[in-house]
Amino acid sequence: MIAKVKFILKNEGVRGVISRLKAKVYQDYFLYEIDLKNFSKIESFEIRKIEDLHLKLLISEKNEEIRTEKINRLQQRQFNNETQDFVIIEAGAIAGHYGLAFKNLESDPDINNGLEFGNETTYLYDDYTFKKFRGRGYHKKSIVDRLMHSKQKGYKKSIVLIYCDNIISQKSYERLGFKKNRKLYEVKILKNKLIYGSKHQK
Repeated sequence: MIAKVKFILKNEGVRGVISRLKAKVYQDYFLYEIDLKNFSKIESFEIRKIEDLHLKLLISEKNEEIRTEKINRLQQRQFNNETQDFVIIEAGAIAGHYGLAFKNLESDPDINNGLEFGNETTYLYDDYTFKKFRGRGYHKKSIVDRLMHSKQKGYKKSIVLIYCDNIISQKSYERLGFKKNRKLYEVKILKNKLIYGSKHQK
């Protein structure tokens, strides 16, 4: 626990520690949704499905922004057909990792337990671009390619949860065609996550 606090303090400062402590108990989100019927690839981007060699590269890079437990979860998800993780590579280094779920798995702590989405919908989640690669459009690349991946597999919609105070991220998704659907509240009691608000699509 102490090591984790030091890790957050080093990377995010005191404000980050306070924010993380609050997040242990409560979060509020906007759920954004996009209809994939008319969505087409905007630019020629390419992300790669995560493989063991990418995880080994993450370990060898000794990147302080990603903890061992996260690498272990990415490794476990390789063998689950209901999720797919992707990476972007630049100059032999991993720029970030990005998740796509076809079903809500309550066993996965990175997916918001209690969130309901239908069989024709995918869920973009667990996005992270490493700091030195930010500002280069990689997050947008990951969104576009995951939407195209969803469309090619026959899904009709994609959703994403965005923190209510993350205005920059909200605007980024809106520019790609996402529409704000509803507000959700997540309360964490011990190890249980409870989602409040309308769980169903309008």
